[in-house]
Amino acid sequence: MSDRSPTYNNPSAERRLQCDVLVHWRLTGRHVGTFVGVAATGRRIEFEGFDHCVIAGGKVVTNTVRYDQMEFARQFKLYRPTVRLLIAR
Repeated sequence: MSDRSPTYNNPSAERRLQCDVLVHWRLTGRHVGTFVGVAATGRRIEFEGFDHCVIAGGKVVTNTVRYDQMEFARQFKLYRPTVRLLIAR
């Protein structure tokens, strides 16, 4: 994404306990190049998630990232849901 722009919803990062940090973020941009085999669409992409970091000795020792992977896949056209209507007879 050429114009990606992360926004941190809690820039001071919420400190939980002495060595845990939780950061909620939103990433926006435009799909302008091939990504995981999908040709550029020029579409705007936007999704959000959070990082949970554990800090020990002044260093990040783990960083776990969570985001809605299905929403990410839909926006990049990696997943196309099939809609079926079930009609009771």
